[in-house]
Amino acid sequence: MIKKLIFDKETCKVYCENTEGERYAEFPCSFNYWDGYNDRGERRTPIANGTYPITNEDENAMEYGHFVGAAYGTFWVALDTVRDRGWHGYEQGTRRNIDSGTYGCIRSENEDGEEVCRAIEKAIENGIEVTAEVVGDVDEYEKFCVGYDGQQ
Repeated sequence: MIKKLIFDKETCKVYCENTEGERYAEFPCSFNYWDGYNDRGERRTPIANGTYPITNEDENAMEYGHFVGAAYGTFWVALDTVRDRGWHGYEQGTRRNIDSGTYGCIRSENEDGEEVCRAIEKAIENGIEVTAEVVGDVDEYEKFCVGYDGQQ
């Protein structure tokens, strides 16, 4: 059963780790972001390295299996609630794709995210505290900045 997600900036992959600490699945992900400033005047950057709890205790924490929104595709998992960062997909049939920029979130394929969301929900229902860890030592601007203020 899933216990931890590891989002790796060096490999651009999300790894699923079980309760025994073994990695059992991996999926591609993207940390690409648009340069610029958020509504609070803070410079945009990819989500910060760190450990984040994953819950489904409120309707804004995790959604999947239906159209969540144009930028989010069919899943959303809140991670850094202080800076409103999370993990999500993208709307298919538009110019967005896995490598499209965000305002600092992590993006994956909708099907991959939905699969992991189902596993997270099952783990939480079984009393397992699931966490997400963002790791990787890279030059974030050089590796992930894809344009300015939503322009690709």
